[in-house]
Amino acid sequence: MDASPLSCTEVTSQAYQVIGTISVDSTGVYELADGGNLLGFNDIGQGIMDLVISVYEGEFDPLEPAVNRVITIDEGEGVALDAGTEYILVLQPYCENESGVFAVVVRGPGLISGPGFISAARTFGTHTAGDETANFPGIGTHVFDASAPYQAPATGLYHFGEIGLYFNAGIRLFVYRGSFNPEDTALNLVDDVDFAGSLFLEANQDYVFVAVDQDDLLGAWQYLFFPPGQVYFNASIRGAWVTPGVEGAGIMVELGEETGVLFFAWFTFPESAQALAAAREEWLTAATGGSQGKTSVGSTDQRWLTAFGAIPPQGNFMSISYENTTGGAFDQTSPIPTTNSAYGTGTVELIGCSQMEVTYDLPGGVSGSAQMYRIIPDGELECYRSTPAGPVTP
Repeated sequence: MDASPLSCTEVTSQAYQVIGTISVDSTGVYELADGGNLLGFNDIGQGIMDLVISVYEGEFDPLEPAVNRVITIDEGEGVALDAGTEYILVLQPYCENESGVFAVVVRGPGLISGPGFISAARTFGTHTAGDETANFPGIGTHVFDASAPYQAPATGLYHFGEIGLYFNAGIRLFVYRGSFNPEDTALNLVDDVDFAGSLFLEANQDYVFVAVDQDDLLGAWQYLFFPPGQVYFNASIRGAWVTPGVEGAGIMVELGEETGVLFFAWFTFPESAQALAAAREEWLTAATGGSQGKTSVGSTDQRWLTAFGAIPPQGNFMSISYENTTGGAFDQTSPIPTTNSAYGTGTVELIGCSQMEVTYDLPGGVSGSAQMYRIIPDGELECYRSTPAGPVTP
């Protein structure tokens, strides 16, 4: 399809997506807006697209994109729609061909039918002169609308985009943990965002969203919230991970972004008391030549495995191979240790920025899974920043 009339002049063609057909039951002017414009254009949220919206009446032909086109909208604009007429919505990236999540908002005087869903009640409304007022930190006294408590479905960065400004009524969003008290607007305040930005929310926590008419425009307001999407393998998962309750054991993860390989060393112990006894006897013989009066570096019960696997592109699940290295001596070039690179197999699933599941299938019927949690918070915030946004949900 040709480039949008509003897109970059050097682009001659762009990908497009037909998102469906809409109709209205009342003739009038309807507002259409790109919900990710401020976020995508400013790269506030990972993978949120900055779109151009084209509206077609009746039919759409990608070979003749100018035919039947009613309007092309970059950010937000009103368009006259007739009741009973079918309109096709076609989306294109604003400038460069890209992929990601997106959202288009349509609102107006009548009922709108077509693909999509009605926005959550906390995300839109209308401010009037009779609304309650409160004195908010940094901006003073204004009317506001407070939502019912909302629980974030996952921990991470939620990307806020104000689109009411396209309807001449922008807001500033204040977010409170647990409850909101208009008599003390600093109490329980988590953060506030003007126009667009990201908020860190925790799963299973109640939040109250307060839309404040900071410019006293007294009109229709609306915003969109892009939640965090699926966490992908990235360099921020490097470091130490442990299983709660399993003392003195864990994995040390390394990830090569250029090589595309994940590697970890699993510091652990024998799988049974019998194995420990046999290993201790073998160790004593090897370390002391049969004389138990001598000592050697290390503990008889310590074991470690290494594992490696190819990192999937934009994925959170991968297969791994285990290695077992034996026969060496501490800080010595001889004897030369031997490595069994086919010691076992397993998988790694990255569940979140602080949790992963590691499975193993090793010799002797030793198999199972372990829930690993990040033990040092370094890298956690970068992981959240690297997580692409998920699609908007009601």
